[in-house]
Amino acid sequence: MQNPYNEEHRAWLNERKEIYRQIMNGVCMAQVGGDSPTEDCEGQIGYRHAISERHLRLIADAEKKIRANKEIGSFEVWAEQYEDLQPVPISRFSAGKWACQKHDARFPGIDAEQIDLSKPENLFKAVYRVVLRQNHLTLARWNAHCAGTETEKGWRLFKELAFEKPVSDEVAEEAEREWRNEAHAVMGKMRDLEQRLAEKEWNSLEYRAFFLKSQPTVAGWGYLAMKFDLSSLEDSDLRKEGYKDLVELGYMIVIPQKDGHAIITACEPETRFRAPELVKIHDGMPECVDPNTPYEAEEGLRRQISRRVWGLNELGLRESLYQAWPKAEQDKVQAWMKERGRYSPMHPDRVPLHLPPFF
Repeated sequence: MQNPYNEEHRAWLNERKEIYRQIMNGVCMAQVGGDSPTEDCEGQIGYRHAISERHLRLIADAEKKIRANKEIGSFEVWAEQYEDLQPVPISRFSAGKWACQKHDARFPGIDAEQIDLSKPENLFKAVYRVVLRQNHLTLARWNAHCAGTETEKGWRLFKELAFEKPVSDEVAEEAEREWRNEAHAVMGKMRDLEQRLAEKEWNSLEYRAFFLKSQPTVAGWGYLAMKFDLSSLEDSDLRKEGYKDLVELGYMIVIPQKDGHAIITACEPETRFRAPELVKIHDGMPECVDPNTPYEAEEGLRRQISRRVWGLNELGLRESLYQAWPKAEQDKVQAWMKERGRYSPMHPDRVPLHLPPFF
């Protein structure tokens, strides 16, 4: 593949990647931000999984690999060409060096062979761990960006590389502002959830959780960010601090199980009043009396869930499932996966109907 960058571009990108790698090489996110850091770390900061390795083995091939969208695991602030849905070792899928041994030991319930979906503690921790994963990536990318745009030359290169065509300072500043607001939102949510975890506020989120009876074929997680306009709230503390809008977040997690998939969605209870579009995914999931009883979803719901899984930030699927699709379908999937990086993940209106279902 021809290198799309000139020597100046490549040198600047390599400087950004070096800062990115420094953080990716190990930061315990439990100690990042906030006025009162959590208890001291203990043990090595090694690779930790948002979705545990034991569950990923259920969808791996004989070489312990799955087909995955590696976009989320790469330095992708500025578009480079990667082959999406490529074989990835399960040891690296949803994995990053974001927790010491002590702070990773807080998640036994969601690493059990069969997750008990009736326990709010497990649902809370499933969400919190993907937030740690997301924030580790966000911290690395944001620091790399900030360090690279402090100079006039760096700002010029950012404008040249971050957009498909030349843009004005105003357009670049607005794009950076939106990115900063979202970065602050996910980092603030992480600190907030850390406090709730310490106080065992497991029911502080609103959940949908059920066990979808199916062949284990896919794993993934993602968050959906929606903006809430603050322009009419002149007395808002956030408005006074210079924010034009508030970012609300919702989550979806799909975890392979022996005879199906544990599917969890979550959002703040007040989210539906601030950004009702956010709960389209959440409210579309069934409420089960016993979420651990295998749920025999009808075909329409299975297709609906499949369509939403396609939009997850981080997605892995069984090799044989991918290889079973006709070549034309594989090409459509690859083309869409590359295109999807321009849009917010998990938006139900942005996932093409032609993508093949998982379930």
